[in-house]
Amino acid sequence: MTILYSDFANLYHAMYQTFINYDEEYIFYKSLLEKYRCNSIIEMGCGSGHPAKRFIEDNFDYTGSDISAEMLAIAKKIAPTPGCCRQICAALYQLQFLMRLQLRGEQ
Repeated sequence: MTILYSDFANLYHAMYQTFINYDEEYIFYKSLLEKYRCNSIIEMGCGSGHPAKRFIEDNFDYTGSDISAEMLAIAKKIAPTPGCCRQICAALYQLQFLMRLQLRGEQ
């Protein structure tokens, strides 16, 4: 993992807000979710949680996963998760296993 996502996580978080329009991105994703009547989201590589905040505020069943604990720490500050939502620190290959454990109540 690059130090951009660990040692410089706060810089990454601040920098990406300057050139990505997260409101437009969210409107696009939300329109797809509504079109296909989907309320559950698993975002792999959720980073510092910019889209997560919007999904959670609109009551989507949201799960975000990122390998960087530092990025997830930022995400948990800007997008605290209610009972229906989760943020998991894991590599993509670990996510399926962790989700199964969680669904069975083992984690």
